[in-house]
Amino acid sequence: MPTIPPLNPQHQAPPPSPAPAPVPPDPTSPKTTYNILITGFGPFDPRAPINPSSAVLPYLPSRLTFIVDDNDEDKDDDPVPTKPTAIDISIQTHPHIRVSYDVVAALIPQLYNAHDEFDFVVHIGMMSGSAGGITTTTTTTTTTARSRHEYHLETCARSGKYTARDVDGKLPGSAPAIAGNGNGRSGTDEVQVLSPKGVDFSDVLLRWRRETSVEEVLGDIVLRPSNDAGLFLCEYIYYTSLRYFARRASEDKEGDAVTKVVFLHVPADAQMDDLQRAKEVVVGLVRALVGSSLTARHEVEPKEL
Repeated sequence: MPTIPPLNPQHQAPPPSPAPAPVPPDPTSPKTTYNILITGFGPFDPRAPINPSSAVLPYLPSRLTFIVDDNDEDKDDDPVPTKPTAIDISIQTHPHIRVSYDVVAALIPQLYNAHDEFDFVVHIGMMSGSAGGITTTTTTTTTTARSRHEYHLETCARSGKYTARDVDGKLPGSAPAIAGNGNGRSGTDEVQVLSPKGVDFSDVLLRWRRETSVEEVLGDIVLRPSNDAGLFLCEYIYYTSLRYFARRASEDKEGDAVTKVVFLHVPADAQMDDLQRAKEVVVGLVRALVGSSLTARHEVEPKEL
C-alpha cells in the first residue's frame, strides 16, 4: 500500500478566521416583540363598589399580533419585495391595586423589578363625575358631569399638592416617591410635572381614535387628552412610575430605551356593555401606542392580523 507523503507545510489549511464582530442592531429595523403592562385599582367609593379600571382587565387579550409590511408601492427603485414582519404584543395585567399612597409607593419598584422589561405601562383609573351622579374629587379635580362614554389619556403627572386622603385616611407626605417633590404638606416644595418620554400624544390620539371606531357597535365614544389627572391615586401612580423610569434612564449608561408610561381614565360605569366598550378602548390604545412607536422607528404602518 503506497504511503501518503506528508502534507507540504505550505499547503496546510490556514488557521480558522476569528469570529466576526457582532453587528449592532439596526435602529430602523422594526421591533418584533412588545411587552405591555396594564394596571387597575381596587374600589374606593361606596357608590362605585366595582372599579372598572380593574373590572375591564379580564376582558383584555393576552396577545395581539400585527403585520408590518415594509413594501411601499411607490418604491420603483426597489424591485425585490421584503418579507412582512409579524409584531407580537404580550399583555400582562395587575388588577386591584389598593387605593393607598403607601401601597403604590411600595408597589411600583417591586412590580417593575419582578417582571421583564416592559415597553409600555398603561395605568388605568376610574374617572369621577361619570356615573350615577358621582362627583367626587378623588380621581380628578374637575367635578363637571361627564359622558358615560368619555375616556381621557393623561399627558402629564404632578408631584403635588395631594390633599385628598386615601382609603386608609392618609396623605402622601411621607411616601418616599413623593417626599421632597411638592408633596403638598409643607407648602414650600416646588411642584414637579413629568410627561412620558418618547410618546407622541398627537400621533397616538389620532391612531387611538381610528383604532376605536366602533360607534355602530358600542355607541358614541369620546377620546380626548387631558393634563389634569386629578391629584389623587391616579395621578400619584402615574407620577411615581414616570419618576421611577426617569431615574432609571439617568442611571442607564448604555442608553437603552426607557419604558413608556401612560395613564387612561375610564368612566365609572361597570355594566357589561360598559366593560366591553372599555375593553375596545384599551385595546385600541395599545394598538395606537405600538403603531406610533413602530412608525417612529421605521416609518411603517402596522396592520392587524
